Amino acid sequence: KDQHCVDNYIGDFPTFIEPVHLGKNVKIGDDVMIGPNVYIGDNCEIGDYVELANTILFDHVVLGENFTLENCIIAPNSKLRFNNLKAFASILKGEADSVESAQIFSF
Repeated sequence: KDQHCVDNYIGDFPTFIEPVHLGKNVKIGDDVMIGPNVYIGDNCEIGDYVELANTILFDHVVLGENFTLENCIIAPNSKLRFNNLKAFASILKGEADSVESAQIFSF
């Protein structure tokens, strides 16, 4: 396979509901559902079992496993390295290893 082929970065059983924008060097885990209306910037990593809808991930974002984000904005360089988060109509930013330490702002 071509090293720059998107298939090299996507895990098993992804679902995409267009429109979806994938930046460069995006790594996507297994059993994810992305879309509709999702923008993923460059150099992002998305864990397994993540659902994203109407959401923007700016560049260099890391999401843990089992996230459900709808109508959210994830600030550039955010590293959310924990599991099990459901957020709706929120801005998330910074680095966090737990839900309790995450910076989540509802709008």
